[in-house]
Amino acid sequence: MPVDKLHIKVVTPEKVLLEADAYQVTVPTKQGEVTLLPNHVNLITELSEGELFYKQKIDGDNDVLLIFGGILSLYNNQVIVVARSAVKVQEIDVMKAELAKQEAEKMLAKKLEKTQFAQIE
Repeated sequence: MPVDKLHIKVVTPEKVLLEADAYQVTVPTKQGEVTLLPNHVNLITELSEGELFYKQKIDGDNDVLLIFGGILSLYNNQVIVVARSAVKVQEIDVMKAELAKQEAEKMLAKKLEKTQFAQIE
């Protein structure tokens, strides 16, 4: 009897980010976007940075995670994603992300200044 859902689990070094059943999962791979459906052939692939979409209801909207590389294993309708980093889109705080970006840019600029100072010295 065919299985009508995939079980997806997304883990990062920090935590289990997602564990759910889904009718469809779409992931960014190094070869391009791949959509997985129940009873898909077994698969192991390297993931690239991008959006992971999963659909928990047949007629529902996609839920979205941003992933930053990793590995996907699909075996017997069990999808396991081991991501370097990942976040649920609804959990992104835009202001906090912008402040972190600005702080990182300042740190990079200071590092560049030290390098230039060493070259001049």
